[in-house]
Amino acid sequence: MTASKVDPEEYELLHLTDYELIKFTRQQNSAAWKGRLTADDYIIRDLVLGKSKMIATKPNGLFVFMLRRISDKKPVSSIELLIRTGWRFDFENGEVVEKEVSTGCIGGVFTYPEYRGQGLARIMVDKMMKIAKSEIIGEDGFTFLYSEVGEYYVKNGFKSFEIPLVSIPLVDAKPVEGIDEKFELIPYHKFKPYLSIHNKQLKAEIIEKVKQDHLSRVTLVPTSDLVDWFHLRSKYISYKLFHEKKHTEPIDFVNDTYEQIAEKFERSEPHKFGLKLLNNDNDLVGYIIWTYDWINDTENYATVLKIVVVDGNDKETASLKLLSLLKNHLLKNEDNVGQTTVKISVWESEVSEKNKKILVSKWKSKAGLENSSRSAILINNKVDDDKLQSGDLIWEGNDKLSWF
Repeated sequence: MTASKVDPEEYELLHLTDYELIKFTRQQNSAAWKGRLTADDYIIRDLVLGKSKMIATKPNGLFVFMLRRISDKKPVSSIELLIRTGWRFDFENGEVVEKEVSTGCIGGVFTYPEYRGQGLARIMVDKMMKIAKSEIIGEDGFTFLYSEVGEYYVKNGFKSFEIPLVSIPLVDAKPVEGIDEKFELIPYHKFKPYLSIHNKQLKAEIIEKVKQDHLSRVTLVPTSDLVDWFHLRSKYISYKLFHEKKHTEPIDFVNDTYEQIAEKFERSEPHKFGLKLLNNDNDLVGYIIWTYDWINDTENYATVLKIVVVDGNDKETASLKLLSLLKNHLLKNEDNVGQTTVKISVWESEVSEKNKKILVSKWKSKAGLENSSRSAILINNKVDDDKLQSGDLIWEGNDKLSWF
């Protein structure tokens, strides 16, 4: 990280509540993150995402900050902090103690071009972390991020836990044969019962681990609101790129409520974002959830958000079947995502070593790929952060579902 060339005391960090100022920060960083959207559509996209339950439901919330020079009030950079609920598990007096904590996920870190190279991002993150610890998250919580600039945040105290990627090609690929399993597709905005299963299983798994090794663990609480945020994002981009002109039902993204937008999006393509595997008795074996991302003017790819196998089933076998069903579904091109889906991207945290070898050897996949979103975490309490650094406190749920 670039060492600061300026005095941190010459700058102040402002919590923005005025929408015009928030809009200004997003106009600035749109050059980096708007993708194929126009700058205006990108700004509206973030307004729409702000209406989602993941952000708008208390105690969740999104804080937008601006760093500005005190002397002339010039804005130089901006940053955002998403607050969501987490769990912490400790082994105390012979039993596992569970506690709800606040978590913050950093995003939107952007220094305006004319002020780069002065170490202002580091100053901004340090100032925001002081506010987060004392006023927003508290000492019991933790803060994490997904860095697009490698180890940039190490000097702010964050420890990286990078998860590599598996890339499954779909171009010139053949369907997986011998897959005659019973399954059903899961439509947009219908994921609450499935995430409830994951929620309960994850908690039970973590408690069992803590019982075994007595090490403390933290994680973000998985809910369907997280999934719905990803799909709202995907729906909005797809709508703007491909479907808006032919849509018979106008959507007022500025004035419509989240419920109104979600209801209208149920009739907008693509419709399916999940797939559930059933046994012969129609009992749920497991499910896979994905979203769509757009690479360039001609291609898109599917990103797996979560693979969950219900307790009592063979996790490796069921997970591979779910990936096989997803691959076959995408090869049929039944979802109108506007373009050809060229690959499936999976975080390796979702794939066992055995299945990874199968994906590489039989599906011509590539594994161990560098993740452009490098995970990093900081425990707000210094004593506990030292435990994290030494491996005596563990971050669970470090996966795409927690991304922001």
